[in-house]
Amino acid sequence: MWLSIYPALTLALWLFEHFGLSQLALPLRTLILTAVLVLTMVYVLIPGVTNALKRATRVDRPDHREANALQVAG
Repeated sequence: MWLSIYPALTLALWLFEHFGLSQLALPLRTLILTAVLVLTMVYVLIPGVTNALKRATRVDRPDHREANALQVAG
């Protein structure tokens, strides 16, 4: 998951600089940064990386439900 957190954190820090948010007090900056990054990681980046890895490592084999149905029918 480091593969997704590093670019997200780098982008967030760049945006903070670009929009002048780096002038905010450190506790407020930390609160905003962690809130945005945690939500982005949990609901966007981690599911996306997980699905991409599943597709990349998929092996042609029957779905477990199909395999169970074949065992019951056989």
